[in-house]
Amino acid sequence: MLADMHRIAIAVVTVGTLVACKGKEENKAPAGSPSSSAPGGTASAPVAPPPPSASSVDVCAFASKEQVEGVVGKLTAEPKADTPQGSLLGGCQYSFEGGLAMVHARPASEWQGTVDASGGGTAIADLGEKAVDVGKTGVFVQPAGKPYFLHVLAVTGAGPDNAKATAVAKVVAAGAK
Repeated sequence: MLADMHRIAIAVVTVGTLVACKGKEENKAPAGSPSSSAPGGTASAPVAPPPPSASSVDVCAFASKEQVEGVVGKLTAEPKADTPQGSLLGGCQYSFEGGLAMVHARPASEWQGTVDASGGGTAIADLGEKAVDVGKTGVFVQPAGKPYFLHVLAVTGAGPDNAKATAVAKVVAAGAK
């Protein structure tokens, strides 16, 4: 069951990433680059993920394990940091009994396009500079004065859980550095 939740969460994050990157020319490999076909029709070696597009963000440092457990219950593993790449500036995964919460930092300049591509959302009061619940995509929060926003997703056996995502967002955004 936990494996199914991980697959659901990864699928939602992948869609969010694709939406955030939609139309960006830097994501297209120019002719002759290592990711294009080599002469003779053979594929060349895979290209390493791009470096972060802005300063990396240590999302796991924003909240202690105990603070996160206070809103999701006992964690079943230590918080796991996600490697920054492209417009993913950093992230943290929290596995808890029956679910998974993920928090990812993205450049603030991508806020509006990401919210729009997610179908808009419902404003959440008293959370950061601005925050929206975007349904199955989770919760987006812009910590005041920060050059990034946070995408928070919580998934349980029943699917996305935005009440948990909002609770995690409140704890993590309060410690945003």
